Formats: sequence, structure tokens, C-alpha cells
Amino acid sequence: MDKSWSENNKEIQKLLTKEATFKDAIQKLLAITLMIAESNPDEKDIMTAMVMNLLRI
Repeated sequence: MDKSWSENNKEIQKLLTKEATFKDAIQKLLAITLMIAESNPDEKDIMTAMVMNLLRI
């Protein structure tokens, strides 16, 4: 992945703001879903918990 952790967090925050367009939101949710699906099986619970915490912000 070319982006830093901070840049990815900013992208996710943008997703959760009212400024994000519907299409942009769908694309980012798809990316998050694929990230979880492709992650190490031992880390899926951690990845899912991280996303759920981000959605609560």
C-alpha cells in the first residue's frame, strides 16, 4: 500500500463526513471490506474491530 497510516485514517474520516459523496463512500466501504477479506485470518477479528471503532467516531 502506498499511503501512510495517517493518510488512510484521513480518507476514512472523509468517508464518515457529510462532505463525502455517495459514490466515494461506497468505493471506500468496498476497499475496507476487501482489506478485511484479504487480511491474515488470525487478524480478521482485529481488522473488523478497528473498522467498527472507526464507524463509531
